[in-house]
Amino acid sequence: MVLGFQTESTGQLESVDDMQRFVDAYPEVRKLAGNVSKHVAVIHALSKIVNDRALLDVSSLEQEVACRESRSDHFAQVADMLRNERVSSMDKLRLVLLIALRYEGDPRIQDLTAGLRQAGIDEEEIRLVRAMTQYAGRHARSADLFSNRNFLAVAKNTIQRGLKGTSNVYTQHKSLLWFTVESLIKGRLSTEQFPVSSPLEYGAAASAPHLLQPSREKPQTVVVFMVGGATFEEARDMAELSKQTGCTILLGGSTIHNSRSFLADLSQLVKEQAVQVLPSPLPVSWRASEADLHARP
Repeated sequence: MVLGFQTESTGQLESVDDMQRFVDAYPEVRKLAGNVSKHVAVIHALSKIVNDRALLDVSSLEQEVACRESRSDHFAQVADMLRNERVSSMDKLRLVLLIALRYEGDPRIQDLTAGLRQAGIDEEEIRLVRAMTQYAGRHARSADLFSNRNFLAVAKNTIQRGLKGTSNVYTQHKSLLWFTVESLIKGRLSTEQFPVSSPLEYGAAASAPHLLQPSREKPQTVVVFMVGGATFEEARDMAELSKQTGCTILLGGSTIHNSRSFLADLSQLVKEQAVQVLPSPLPVSWRASEADLHARP
């Protein structure tokens, strides 16, 4: 749009015919000028928000915590962010939640929750840190969310990041859904975690049990539905993976989540006591079971 405006408005007027063409196109030039001014104003406003809230620093740290194992550095950097007055309360809470998931059980998480209190964040929101680990902690996850469950997974993740490099530090993280669908397309998806159900009719399973085996052929179309809601990052990842593999990927969900809507759902679970927030501190080795959650007050 800007290039088109420059072309229209700075053309050479060397003859009467050029002048006539400019006069004829003048309303269009004025329209382009108005559109460009609006876009520049929006970009300026967004740039001010990014700078005022230190969003580039926050986003870079979120990506580092999600993608790289560096416990001491991450705790120190998040603690600094909690003391930064430019960082919003939501961004501070989100950083602590991410740390709590990656380094679950580390006693220094209590220091970060204390930092949230000092930053003036409501106690109801701080309780979400405990609720998050009960809702999505290691005991509740079947997949290796951070690629850090064993030495081999950590080494593989480090090597892949080193070989591929990072073109943009703000988008280096790939969602778990990316790796799940990629494994499906490559025929490597675990049938234990993702059982196969073939469209069999008239009792064909008994006479043809081989039809229940997963196909190793590359699928042409993959349909993914996220019960509870998908995220914008997952939508971006599916679009990118579709381009890379040539496989059509359709993503659907109960809703499209951002961090605020997801935490609102988690807060509702806490209020309904579907997830009961336990008093702290807890032993590092503690793992909640369903019976624990309902038995404790």
